[in-house]
Amino acid sequence: MEQRTYSCLVVDDEPLAQNLIEKFVDRLQSLRMIGKANHAVAAMEAIEQYRPDIVFLDITMPEMTGFELLQTFSANRPQIIITTAHTELAVDGYTYDVTDYLIKPIPFDRFMRSINRAIDRINGVKMPIVADSKIADGQYFWIKEGTKLLQINTDDVVFMEGLKDYVKIHLADRIIVTYLTMNKMEELLPKGQFLRINRSYLVRKKAIKAIQGNTIETINKQEVTIGLSYRAAVLESLRNTFIGRTVPE
Repeated sequence: MEQRTYSCLVVDDEPLAQNLIEKFVDRLQSLRMIGKANHAVAAMEAIEQYRPDIVFLDITMPEMTGFELLQTFSANRPQIIITTAHTELAVDGYTYDVTDYLIKPIPFDRFMRSINRAIDRINGVKMPIVADSKIADGQYFWIKEGTKLLQINTDDVVFMEGLKDYVKIHLADRIIVTYLTMNKMEELLPKGQFLRINRSYLVRKKAIKAIQGNTIETINKQEVTIGLSYRAAVLESLRNTFIGRTVPE
């Protein structure tokens, strides 16, 4: 069966930014570039004429911003991937149910993740909405709960519990439930701060109060069980912090 191709339009007033997106699109057989626009009015005309599957949309443009352009779209609109150098503006984009956002300068692997998300949405695959696909600095992240975007301080997380396509984020004072798989959550979290202790649980290292046998006691007095197949990896991850001669086996 012939592979479907997805049409792309880039809307950006910076020629270098346009050219980079076009270069990335040209590297993928599943994508084809059908047009470029350097301001919002030209973008509206191009979208009406070409009906693209995916639009890469800059926010800060003359005459009309990307957000103002979004307000003119009908319900049957393309997948919108915001491209911007301003993280705070990108987070606002989720109010408009955008597919994803890319922070400039855009690396190709990050571009690929956005494309995969857009294609999944086009084909009806439900996707989680997390206001970044990488928690870059390890200090906080944005998560969608219902109609709200919440900023979560990483240090406030005690552990996370996976429930099929949902994750329960246990904070010191509350629990947040969000639509996301545990594998995706683990991929997004900062490396080295969390431990996967079984198929369904991630625990923040600094939230571990004690380990006895296969049981972890957390700082909020919760107990979670280390899976037998995970125990060696958990202890190895903590080994450098052991003091004294006795190391759990």
